[in-house]
Amino acid sequence: MPGPRSEKGRAREAAARLRAEYPGDARSLCELDFDGPYQLLVATVLSAQTTDVRVNSVTPALFSRWPEPADLAAADPAEVEQVVHPTGFFRAKTASIIGLAANLV
Repeated sequence: MPGPRSEKGRAREAAARLRAEYPGDARSLCELDFDGPYQLLVATVLSAQTTDVRVNSVTPALFSRWPEPADLAAADPAEVEQVVHPTGFFRAKTASIIGLAANLV
């Protein structure tokens, strides 16, 4: 029997298969430490080409200094670079997270 034909049907089928393969919620499936969707989004950007352990060592300082998207959107890039430097590619990551925060605001 063929699978679903519509986009929504295929999306539902994919989601069902993923739930079966990876039971649990986002917090239990993800190694990143986060408190809410905004922090998860920023942590995900920072996780490119580095370990989750390294990201988890940086994000507490990042989110204590710039806890909300508006705070990060208005941040001095040089200061953010200093905080995210240990994750590598810090200039590109700084531009990305400041830009995403600005878009969220």
